[in-house]
Amino acid sequence: MNRKEFEKLLRSAERLSEKEANAILTASIMSTDDGSNPCGHLQMIIAMEELAELSQEISKTLRGKGGRLGLVEECADVLIGIRYIQLIENISNETLGKAVAVKLRRLEEAVKE
Repeated sequence: MNRKEFEKLLRSAERLSEKEANAILTASIMSTDDGSNPCGHLQMIIAMEELAELSQEISKTLRGKGGRLGLVEECADVLIGIRYIQLIENISNETLGKAVAVKLRRLEEAVKE
């Protein structure tokens, strides 16, 4: 998306309910199911690409050539990619939340040492 367009839309945007977001993501997954690849295959590729774009944006920011808006946009794309993965692989928010808690507790211990 064009950065100026994203910035303009961001100013007036409202958060979607989880139900509405899941409906949009599910419709996207189903719209690409043409039988030639497993359902969700394209969205998994998109998730990988979005992770790479976030990596590039972080690199730009560290070199002083990026900015907060670019990071916000790429983080949003990565979060959408994660939601795709959750839906495709049937990973609940509860399971993912517990996995994050395990990782954060491990980080907490590392910080203490």
